[in-house]
Amino acid sequence: MAEETIRVLYLDDEEPNLFSFKAAFRRDFEVHTCDEPHKAVRLLDDAQFPRGAQRPAHAADQRGGVF
Repeated sequence: MAEETIRVLYLDDEEPNLFSFKAAFRRDFEVHTCDEPHKAVRLLDDAQFPRGAQRPAHAADQRGGVF
């Protein structure tokens, strides 16, 4: 039985954090990064990401850190 690849979507408004996260976890997960909340929502809808555990950001503007 083949293992299912876990998809991770990381949202941050600081580009260095996006690169660091992807570099750190790309071997273990299918990592997608995004720098704007509306783009993240579109990716969640289009890419069929399972809605599992979510970690809200401390300072996410306009959405309160929750999707």
